[in-house]
Amino acid sequence: IFVLTKGGPADATEVISLYIYRQSFTFWRMGVGAAASFVSLIIISVLITLFFKQLQRSQAELLR
Repeated sequence: IFVLTKGGPADATEVISLYIYRQSFTFWRMGVGAAASFVSLIIISVLITLFFKQLQRSQAELLR
């Protein structure tokens, strides 16, 4: 996304990892960067959990 749009107008298409980096190290807003990192971690953890639950269901159906 960044390669194609360079963040777009007013950073409209900025990815979360770049947002975290800029907040933490460019603007020295470590709290904002840490909070965004934590929220990102929670979202990714939920998605991974849902993925593995669905994978287990699919494998259980294949074994029947």
